[in-house]
Formats: sequence, C-alpha cells, structure tokens
Amino acid sequence: MAIIADFMLVWLPAPTLSYAAAASAGKLNLFGRLFAGCPDNAFQKVQPGMPAFTLMQRLGAPVRNGLKLACVGFSASMIGVCMTNALLALRQALDPAFAPLNQSQDVIATSLAYGAYMATSSNIRCAAAPAGLMPTALHAA
Repeated sequence: MAIIADFMLVWLPAPTLSYAAAASAGKLNLFGRLFAGCPDNAFQKVQPGMPAFTLMQRLGAPVRNGLKLACVGFSASMIGVCMTNALLALRQALDPAFAPLNQSQDVIATSLAYGAYMATSSNIRCAAAPAGLMPTALHAA
C-alpha cells in the first residue's frame, strides 16, 4: 500500500508543462472539461506565452488534485488491506495455533479514511511545498 501511495504522491504533483493539453483535455470527458486549463498547483507561476490563470482555475487546481489523491489513497489502501487480510487468513489456515494480535481490518472503512487523508493532508502539503510555504528538510550547512 505504501509503495503505491508514495509513488503516486511523487508522480501526481510533479510539475508538467503542456501548451496543447488544456485545449484537448476539454474534449475528452466531464472531468477534463471541468478542470480544463487549471494549473498543476494553485500557486503555479504563469509561463511565458501562456495566458494568465483565472481565480476559478486556481481554486480548481486543489480540488482536482484532491480528487486524484483521494482515488489513489482509496485504491492503494484497498489493495494493501486486502493483501494483509489475505495473508493473515492464509497464515491462520496453515498454522491453526496462530492467534493474530488484531482483528482483520474493515477494507472499505480503512480505504475511505486513507482516501480522505490523502485528499486533505497530502493535497495541502503537495500544494504548499513547491510554493515555498513549507520549510524543507534541506538546509545549507
């Protein structure tokens, strides 16, 4: 679960620059039309040759990113919790004397909670870090 979530936490908020993507994204689906032209980050600087972002586009960026991260968190947790529960069940089947320390986790409740966490906390950190609003671990010695 953590490997999938960590990879997506690095890949999704990574900055991208595409001049043609905004025009073609609106034709694809409802999600693309709603968030067409939104910056990758609410604090993203406007690159030369690009039109300025509107206030609605800047407000839409964290909403879009939060929806993406919620889906990633839900999916990663669903995979991780199902695998953990399956491995515990397999161990109990192979070793009847084994007594698990904890009960099996509720897959849906845990996945929803992790999706909500990713959509809120991770989304805020992913937006604030590139903007310089959060201190980083790298300091000049």
